[in-house]
Amino acid sequence: MNQNQDSHVIYQELLTSSLNKLLKLLPKQMVSLKTLIEKSLEQIEQTKNDVNRFATNANKYFIIYKYCIDIKHNKITECCLYDLEKLISQNFIDGYSYDYLEFEKGKQQDRMLIDSIVESIISCTKLQDENLHYLIVKCIDALFKQQRLLISGETLSSTLKTYLHLYKLGMGSVKNSIKLAIKSVYDNSQVKVDMENMLNKGLSWNSFYDEPKEIEEVAISDGDIVEYVSITLRHMVDDVILYNERIKTGQANIPIASVPQAWEAEDIKYKNYIEVKVVDNGITSGKFGWCILCRQPAPYFCKDTRVPVCSVPCKKKHFEMIENIKIMQSGQQSKNDDCQIIFKYLCSKANKEKNIKKEICLDFILFIVESYPLHIQSLNFDENCINMICLNLKNKRTSSTTFKILSLLILHTRDLLQVQLEIIFDFVINKLPCDQTSAFLDFVLQLIEYPKLILELFTNHDCVIERKNLVQTLFEKVAQIAQGEQTNQDSCLIANSIIQKHLQQFIKLVQEEQNNSIAGYNSEQIEEQNHDQLKKMIKNIEHFDQQFNYIYKGMKNRLQRFSLNWKEGLEYLINQGILEENNHAQIAQFLQDNPFNKEQLGQFFGSSKENHQLIFQIYSQSIDFKGYHIVDALRKYLNYFTLPGEAQQVDRCMLVFSQKFFQDNPVDVFKTSDETYVFSYLLIILQTDIYNKSVKTKMTFQQFCKSSKLSMERDLGEEYLRYCYDQILQEPLAIHSSIEKQQNSQINWMNLERKSLQQKIYIFMPRIDYIKLFMEVFWPALFVNLNVTIERTENVQIISIAMQNATFTLQLMSMVGICDLCQQFIQWLCQLASLENKQLKQKNYKALQCIIDLAIKNGNALKNNWRPVLEIISSINYLLNEKQKGKILQEPLESISKNIQNIIEISSIDKVMQNTSNMDSRTILDFLQSLIDVSLNEITLPEPRIFSLQRLVEVTSFNMDRIRLIWMQIWNLLKAHFVTAGIHSNSDISLYACDQLKQMSVKFIQQYEHNNFKFQMEFLQPFELIYAQTSFSEVKEFILSCMRMLAHMCYYKLKSGWRVVFKIINQSLQESIVLVNISIDVLNKVFSEDLINLKDIFDEIDQTFQFLFNREEQHVLLKGIEFVQNAVESLMKHDNNLYYAFWMQSLAHICNLFQNNQQQIQEQAIQSFFKILKSNTQNIKGHQYVQIMKGMMKELFVSLSKAKKEICQMAHKSLLELVFDHDIKEAYNEISTILLNSTFQTNEYLAKTSVMTFKSIIIKEGQKLDWNQTIQILDLMVQNTTPNVLFEAAQLDQSIIDDLLSLNLPKNQIKLNSDQLTLKCILQLMLIDIIQDIVDHHIKLLNEKTYQYLLNIAQNLFKMSFRFNRQIKLRYFLQQQGFMPNLQQLPGLIKQEKSSAIGILNLLHKQSQVNEELLKDLIQFIIEILEDTKVLGQIQVNNQFKVELEKIIINNLSIIQVSVIPILNVLDLKKIQDKIKSLLTYFVQLPSCYSLLVSQCPHCQTCPYKCMQKQEWKKLFEQIQQLQLKLISQI
Repeated sequence: MNQNQDSHVIYQELLTSSLNKLLKLLPKQMVSLKTLIEKSLEQIEQTKNDVNRFATNANKYFIIYKYCIDIKHNKITECCLYDLEKLISQNFIDGYSYDYLEFEKGKQQDRMLIDSIVESIISCTKLQDENLHYLIVKCIDALFKQQRLLISGETLSSTLKTYLHLYKLGMGSVKNSIKLAIKSVYDNSQVKVDMENMLNKGLSWNSFYDEPKEIEEVAISDGDIVEYVSITLRHMVDDVILYNERIKTGQANIPIASVPQAWEAEDIKYKNYIEVKVVDNGITSGKFGWCILCRQPAPYFCKDTRVPVCSVPCKKKHFEMIENIKIMQSGQQSKNDDCQIIFKYLCSKANKEKNIKKEICLDFILFIVESYPLHIQSLNFDENCINMICLNLKNKRTSSTTFKILSLLILHTRDLLQVQLEIIFDFVINKLPCDQTSAFLDFVLQLIEYPKLILELFTNHDCVIERKNLVQTLFEKVAQIAQGEQTNQDSCLIANSIIQKHLQQFIKLVQEEQNNSIAGYNSEQIEEQNHDQLKKMIKNIEHFDQQFNYIYKGMKNRLQRFSLNWKEGLEYLINQGILEENNHAQIAQFLQDNPFNKEQLGQFFGSSKENHQLIFQIYSQSIDFKGYHIVDALRKYLNYFTLPGEAQQVDRCMLVFSQKFFQDNPVDVFKTSDETYVFSYLLIILQTDIYNKSVKTKMTFQQFCKSSKLSMERDLGEEYLRYCYDQILQEPLAIHSSIEKQQNSQINWMNLERKSLQQKIYIFMPRIDYIKLFMEVFWPALFVNLNVTIERTENVQIISIAMQNATFTLQLMSMVGICDLCQQFIQWLCQLASLENKQLKQKNYKALQCIIDLAIKNGNALKNNWRPVLEIISSINYLLNEKQKGKILQEPLESISKNIQNIIEISSIDKVMQNTSNMDSRTILDFLQSLIDVSLNEITLPEPRIFSLQRLVEVTSFNMDRIRLIWMQIWNLLKAHFVTAGIHSNSDISLYACDQLKQMSVKFIQQYEHNNFKFQMEFLQPFELIYAQTSFSEVKEFILSCMRMLAHMCYYKLKSGWRVVFKIINQSLQESIVLVNISIDVLNKVFSEDLINLKDIFDEIDQTFQFLFNREEQHVLLKGIEFVQNAVESLMKHDNNLYYAFWMQSLAHICNLFQNNQQQIQEQAIQSFFKILKSNTQNIKGHQYVQIMKGMMKELFVSLSKAKKEICQMAHKSLLELVFDHDIKEAYNEISTILLNSTFQTNEYLAKTSVMTFKSIIIKEGQKLDWNQTIQILDLMVQNTTPNVLFEAAQLDQSIIDDLLSLNLPKNQIKLNSDQLTLKCILQLMLIDIIQDIVDHHIKLLNEKTYQYLLNIAQNLFKMSFRFNRQIKLRYFLQQQGFMPNLQQLPGLIKQEKSSAIGILNLLHKQSQVNEELLKDLIQFIIEILEDTKVLGQIQVNNQFKVELEKIIINNLSIIQVSVIPILNVLDLKKIQDKIKSLLTYFVQLPSCYSLLVSQCPHCQTCPYKCMQKQEWKKLFEQIQQLQLKLISQI
């Protein structure tokens, strides 16, 4: 109520004041008008206390103002307009009623009062008063600002005409007011696209005003619309529910809808309609379901709306709802028509008017287009609109505004103006006057602010055959202007700037697309697992708990807590004791048994942590690849987990795969794990290349073959590669689920786009792929523009922009995959920047600067066009370096170098090289190949340069972290060049190349190399090739020093690289001693460490030993022995079986030195040989021990044939120590064979020590020996050492010997090998001692057979020596012929006879204790000795031979004393009762022999000394006497 009172007061005051002012201003003659005013004032006064809301409506008083305005008096008109504006602003006058002024005349019954109000206000324009014009605008504007929408049709047109007229006549303030007024007109005329404002406010104006019902508008709220949509959707759901229920009845041909449509009324489906009952919220459905409004059972349906209803009221209410919505739609259309009127009117006026009026219309049109972009889309653009644009584009004064209008129309209505735009663009391109160039460029500049708009126009026009090329011709026009042929420099500059901005915008679009592409997939975004996976995992964990007897409560809740995150989950399980952190096999099994998300597994397996990789390797061992093709194996492999997105993670996964695949398929097309890895990664790259939409240029089969050959350095065959390529082309190996969704979406979008273009449907937001088509089309014009612009102009600013355009063009073409065109472009640019030009201008220097900037910022854009760029960079570097060195160059190079120094810094070249790490894989390979080509040219110059060679090393270092596949391809390019440089004819170049290799090697070797891979070997191979081909000794020395450095710094980092190191060493060991000494320095380090790290190159190490021992220098051979010893001892610490062959071969090399002529070498070799064997006794197995004895030990003793005494003794001593440390049974046969063979040797020391060694073995190891074998060996030794010549001679008849003596032959007439015979005699004696040792120590171990065998040996030895000793004349003859010529007595076998006799006696005596039958043999042999002694004592010989005879007798007496008498003393004489007499007889005769011997000594009787011989005989005599008494007592 208070609000109504306030409004009423204002109404009273305002209207009263206004009418009173008019009353005063009106002339006196205006009596009737004054009377009307007075009556009105009285009426107002009467309603002063009436606060009804309708009491403030002043429409009925407008007639007063109309009459006053018609007077055409400035003062009165001003007052009327001023007050009308107040009344209208307060809504006291709104014109919302019939026009009672005209209605009274019977005209225009549908005319509203507001039309008359507007007409009266417009009529005031005839008065030439600016203040009045201002009030006119304000009044009309106040009308349009009312909430009611009443002005339309002709009244609206009249209003616009008035505004245009006043705008032309008015000053600044009036013009501004008119612009604001125009906005009000459009605000109250436009169609609201979203209708939100209209729905919120409603159109219920008639409820507030008592106006005629004919103009009533229906109020529609947003709730009404929502309700209508809601009940309609609910009805659709009801139909589905009822249809499903009818299906259950089994009836065929059931209609879907419950209510038939009009055309289905006679359909048989509805005639056989079955009613079903369904309950919804307690209400059972009727025949047609439920009522669409009240939800009651619906027995009927409306024939008009075809919906189920329950009654007539519901039917009417639903019908009214539909009608109300229709009314609203018709109201909107009428307003749309008003807007159309305004726009068409303005376009028409802009065509017809001239000069200022034309400009005014265009300003208004621009104002409307700028302010109401959404409304513009609903307008119909006819020929009038097109003409308006084209005609005004010709006019220099209006072209700028018209272009602005055109750009806005394109922006907002491009889909509606496709045909019109073709007409307009044709006019702009072909018919636009030359003086409009500036406006045209401004227009293009506005368009390129929206790069996607340009792409849309290109897609919907240029890419459709039936349509004209809008964008192509537009930018060709710009390019033509940019050339500056027909335009001034300002226009040329602007045109080039437009091209630059356009290229930048497209580059930005492509970059955004690539960042959002599949390649940019974030590997850390992992999808959550579903509920079924969670339950399965929990079940497996519970089963896991039972196996390990853990009580683990609440597992399900805790697993849900960390949402199956593998990092948290695994850590939690380890902390709870479910899994053991270091039990990798357990964790791998756990991952196999539980349904971890594949993306999560991929992240886990791709991790760089060492324990994760160990788990991954164990996990992969469960995957069987046997018999699989590598493509199928990869598919199977990637089915277990999703390959991570990061290159290094993929690299780790491929390493594990290659190892397992090669392990399962060793006999395949791949020779090593290296090749398997390289090719499998190549297949992953092929898949990414084919299926990644960000890759514009797809890899062809030829490129795939080339890449394969480059990576593997061999051809796998076209058939094999074709199969792999086709398999992946048909079906990817594996694609991430999110990537697959993106690809499917992309395919669907492309299909939709293609269909839309075919149907000429405008495509909004086309794919970025169309940029490639645009560049292919625009390329010729762009290239010509740049070429011509640079050629014609000397303007620095234009040149600078043109060069930037060249950079952006290359970058964009590279990004969209137009590589072929780039080459031509770069060649032109490089030709422009070539330093070979004698006269360089500013444009040339700008080109140089452009090339450097391009190389730094957009290296990928150059692709395979790097060579000319790098040649220029090389030339720049040369000039800058020469300048820095202070050299003065010849002109024009001197001035060129100064200019370059001012615009280019030397650090720019460094940046080019540094930024190669940002290049993609293909570009870096192209870059390196180009840099290699440039380097080849540099080093072949008369004065070689090393700039590119040096930069190759830098680039390699910057790119060392790339994945192994790319690195292998990089190195395969580089190594051939480094070899070429390394064998250069200039030693400085060679040394520099090797030095650069060394620097790279130190960095590269630091990277870890997996087992079975050969990256290091590939990397170091250039050293080997250079060493083999260079002729410079200093280069070879340097390479060896590099190997020394690597060995010292990277010993445990080197793996496959050791093979190259040893190949180089092996080459050096065949050259000068200087190189050999350096190699020995390297080997000192190698063999001082654990050799297990070099287990894969034992073949090379074996060659190293071979080359070392082929040298003649003593220190080299000694070092070789040391190295072998260290190597074998190092390997012995490990599993002997694995490295047995190697260290056996290493020992064999030492064996080759056994026959060396240098005693120190020979001695050191033997010492090392035995030291190795002895120090590793515990590691040498039985069969290995046997093999050593059979081979190397045998060779050793054979080689001792010329060795000195000390060496022989050392060898046998070492052999004995070795034998005693092993079980003699293992190699006794081989050992005895060695000793046996040694007795054949002519080396006295060897033969003696061999027999001594055999003796020692028998004494110490007798309990373990095979005595049958031992006796056989002994027999063979006896046979080998028997002096057969002597024994054969002893069998000659005495007469023959006498004849020989009678011949008096000269000395040494008969050739006798005295030394050999002597040695054999000595050996025979030693062997007889062995028999005695056997008797003394091991007689009990002999069986009857071996005893008899041994007895036979002893008897044979005795017989031979016995017979030879009795041939005194023969002995004399032999001495005369050179046998033991230096002896004072005759040569004989006295000791042999004695020893063998004693041996036989002891054998018979000891064995007779076991076998009494042998007692007879014993007594018989004793009697034979006694008989022989007796006979010898009776023999008469001349004085010449008496001494020899005495020696024989003495020998017999010694036998009797030493053996016979002791045996008989202990013998039970009762057992030989029949032989006692015979024995007594012989012993009685022995003293005569003693007397004989004593009498022979001429000095015996007079000698004051008691000689030993005399004492011995005396002792013997006493023993004989005692024995005689014993024998006598037994008779």
